[in-house]
Amino acid sequence: MKAPSMLDRIDTRELGSRLKAARTAAEVTQEVAAKRIGAARTTIVAIERGDRRLSGEELLALCELYGVPVGRLVRAESVRVDLAPQFRRAPQSEADPAATEASGLLQTSAVRYVELERRLGRPLEPDYPPVRRIQRAQVPEQAEDAAAELRARLGLGQSPIPDLLSLIESELRIRLFVLPLPAGISGAYAYHEAIDACILINANHAPTRQAWTAAHELGHFMTDRRSAEVLRADAAHDDPAEQFANRFASALLMPAPAVRSRFRELTEAQGRFSPRALVYLALAFHVSVEAAARRLEQLRLFRKGTFEALRTAGLNAAAVRGIVRDHADETPVQGPERRFLPRYTEIALEAYEQELISEGELARMLHLGRIETRELLDELHAWFDAVDGMQGGKGLETGPEGRHAGA
Repeated sequence: MKAPSMLDRIDTRELGSRLKAARTAAEVTQEVAAKRIGAARTTIVAIERGDRRLSGEELLALCELYGVPVGRLVRAESVRVDLAPQFRRAPQSEADPAATEASGLLQTSAVRYVELERRLGRPLEPDYPPVRRIQRAQVPEQAEDAAAELRARLGLGQSPIPDLLSLIESELRIRLFVLPLPAGISGAYAYHEAIDACILINANHAPTRQAWTAAHELGHFMTDRRSAEVLRADAAHDDPAEQFANRFASALLMPAPAVRSRFRELTEAQGRFSPRALVYLALAFHVSVEAAARRLEQLRLFRKGTFEALRTAGLNAAAVRGIVRDHADETPVQGPERRFLPRYTEIALEAYEQELISEGELARMLHLGRIETRELLDELHAWFDAVDGMQGGKGLETGPEGRHAGA
């Protein structure tokens, strides 16, 4: 009996998905691909869906057309992605070493993420909302509406969002990475069939800035699923897509009805809306003071230019820290605390625990030094031990339908 070839062993749906990704990256239409193998376009559709197994000759012809080696497509657990063409087509795509570094990091991290998911049997199933198209004449209104609709989809109402990054992962199932980037880069966004939608956040930035970056990139995701961009910290925002993303971020993090209500409360309590009240407002919505002031200007609760005037008058980082200290809740936190870990980090840690990757590979994936990686592992083990101790070494009790008791 003839032994099965590598082509016979690979799942047809997996091979079809890889072929579609390669065709899209090469910017080849289904019609052109079909012509190359002497078939109808519907045959390419069937192949990419995994409904039809293609011959070795057809595979060779398509690989030659797409400019990819056969081995890249049939290798087990292989994920091949080239995001460079998408980033080159993005606005403000002029040569920039920092932006190139960010886009390259997003690509390599996403590919490794998907490969480890497959090895662990833990695929991420996306749950994306419909794409919205921007009408240039109504960018602010469309951004406000899109943010309100997404909030409704997520069941947020008018509540502040204390942890947007976790929400993006758990509810929308977008691949999220929080990794060190050059100081001038806030984050990046890209989409590819092989890795789905991905958002990269600068780990060196403050949590409020990270949340803003995530919301901004989510705005791009909402309007053009296949776009790609690197968000520079000092970028001008004249492009309608950038204007939409900024207004969407404001509306998502600070819904207008809730901001107006909190503004009235703080004004009535203090007799006027003071700089201290502005800091309280920012704390309530988990945003920076600047983001809060800009939102008040958007909603015409502040005159345009108010934030610049406050900054000139001395509302600087030191002053904000002083107000925050006065406002801080002194009630001790009960139970162990743990830093936010993106699912990407958890997948990498799980692969390490199962000895699928070495400690050195783990450090490279998380962009940490070996000492920092060891400290992270020790911190997590201590946290897990503390939780086990709180439970008396037992797992959490569950109710009749598998929910945690008391949930």
